[in-house]
Amino acid sequence: MKKRILSVTTYCLVFAALIVGGYYIYTRFVSPPPKMNDRAVANPGGGRGGAGGRALPVSVYIARQSSIYDDGRLTLGSLLANEVVELACQTSGKVVLINFEEGQWVDKGVLLVKIDDLDLQAQLTRAEHQFSLASEKLERQRILFDKDAVSREAFDQAQTDNNLILADIELLKVRIDRTEIRAPFRGVIGFRTISLGSYVQAGTRVATLSDIATLKLEFSISERNVFRELVGATARFNVSGSEKEYSSKVYAVDPNLETKTRSLILRALFDNRDGVLRPGMAATRIAIEAERASTVLLVPSEALVSDVGGRSVWKVRNGRAVQTAVLTGNRTSADVEILEGVSPGDTIITSGLLQVREGIMIEAVTF
Repeated sequence: MKKRILSVTTYCLVFAALIVGGYYIYTRFVSPPPKMNDRAVANPGGGRGGAGGRALPVSVYIARQSSIYDDGRLTLGSLLANEVVELACQTSGKVVLINFEEGQWVDKGVLLVKIDDLDLQAQLTRAEHQFSLASEKLERQRILFDKDAVSREAFDQAQTDNNLILADIELLKVRIDRTEIRAPFRGVIGFRTISLGSYVQAGTRVATLSDIATLKLEFSISERNVFRELVGATARFNVSGSEKEYSSKVYAVDPNLETKTRSLILRALFDNRDGVLRPGMAATRIAIEAERASTVLLVPSEALVSDVGGRSVWKVRNGRAVQTAVLTGNRTSADVEILEGVSPGDTIITSGLLQVREGIMIEAVTF
């Protein structure tokens, strides 16, 4: 009985092995290979793009002449007051007058602060009386000297006394002027640090006066712009909290480059008579455009291909990709100046550059 069961099991195993082996032989050597679908066979954009090939969709840019901008679009700058001064006392004494309100516009020459000068005024009055007496004495001495009634020495002494008293008067007037603080220019006065009746020492800070009707924009650009005509150029910028673009004029270039960053420092003037901007604000997205700069041919930076052979771009010509070597010039934050290799009106590929091959069919999807 056991031998019969073992025989049946053996036959079953052999039969299963024959089935598996037969299927392997059929699929490996007898059955034909499966056909690939048309999409897999079709050229997706590679090779030469035959009649049945599929065009590669890319973004393109039409080359055109544009004004060159500096690459300072991401550069930060600072807005400075056109003029700013720390008003301070020049003499010691008690404050007897404060003639301004904090944050007020004041005109040039306006009296802002007065220090007590009663003692100096008394000295000045005395000196003026002495001068009057000395002048009369000098006039009498001159008459007598002309008649040879007095010596030359007596006349010179009278003249010297008169001049000394006059010098004392001028000195007292200077000391009295120093008890007054006047606005050196028209501007906005800041917060005061003194109070009426307080005693101040010479050098005590009173307030800050700033001319904000005109602001200075200070920023830096790359050293490769050193040969450009920058004075008189337009510098455009933005500030935080506003979408408006502001315009200023470059009036000065620092003669020395920053040694750490190798950059040029520029200053531009901004008309701020409406008071919309304030000193200390940060200027962003600064760009420079020379007024008399000739237009140049620009292409997007992403269109440029660099390799061991140099730089090149991919053009679209008769619906196919053509690689062209180029000579580049200045750069901006988004574009590259092309000196040779591209003409206005050429269609330049700006996306999908890794899939582009010479002669491939191109489908422009964006401009």
